[in-house]
Amino acid sequence: MPSDVSCKSLVGVSPSKSQEFNNLFALLIGINDYTFEGSKLKGAVDDANNVKEYLTGTLDVPLRNIKVLLDQEASRANIIKEIEKLEVKEEIAKDDPILIYFAGHGNTAPYEGSEHHEVELILPCDYGKDENGRIVNGILDLTVSALLAKLAEAKGNNITIILDCCHAGSGTRDGEYLIRTVGGTIPVPLDLDEDIHSSVCGARATRTPSGFLSKGLNSHVLLAACGRNENAREKRVTGGLFTRVLLDTLKSADTMAITYEDLMKKLPPIGSVKVITGIGNSSVRKCPYEGQW
Repeated sequence: MPSDVSCKSLVGVSPSKSQEFNNLFALLIGINDYTFEGSKLKGAVDDANNVKEYLTGTLDVPLRNIKVLLDQEASRANIIKEIEKLEVKEEIAKDDPILIYFAGHGNTAPYEGSEHHEVELILPCDYGKDENGRIVNGILDLTVSALLAKLAEAKGNNITIILDCCHAGSGTRDGEYLIRTVGGTIPVPLDLDEDIHSSVCGARATRTPSGFLSKGLNSHVLLAACGRNENAREKRVTGGLFTRVLLDTLKSADTMAITYEDLMKKLPPIGSVKVITGIGNSSVRKCPYEGQW
């Protein structure tokens, strides 16, 4: 992956190669049906299915290359397991493009015993559920980073993550929109996912930058609907605003040749969209309008 993300082809395939996308692999996650009260979404499942339709219908990605987790399939354990399975999947060759897409709720939460040090989370369908006396937590940014670091070590760093969710803790409605975050937080145990974190070169895991939008990671490129203190919104009929305009833009572009910088320029001014790469601490960001979606 080049140190300048603006020069990187969006799908990670050289335009000189075949127009087919037989070597692209994807994990798509969409969650409407959360277990805790007042948390249900309307458009996240459709968003994940629309991404799948784009991959198979527009790019001709083989269906066998795509794993989809919807609603109750997208438990915390299943999401982590499916990311780990990419690491050992024999069909994925070194440097094949890998896409991981998540539509659902995001949040921030403090560690147990600390009101000030917060981590960012994506929320699985069973978030808040009591399992054998322990409350199911979200999936930490540090956990995602560690999983992707291991995946990149095994399969190369041609990995793109798309997050259509919030990372702020105030679940509200905004007129005709639903906000993709929840009110209230569950404190994060200090030992949560310690086995995953410690597996990334031991002590190195403790230095993993906190926050999905942190620089300094060289395992993947991230496209996020919004920053930490901003809102990702959805409409009941059309789904997530970010996913909709992203797909519309990609369908009208030359996917083989478009770069991340090109993509940012082509996106309509819907709010604050982030593209981050940790390579050389470089980043490309575009905030067409100040404020939130």
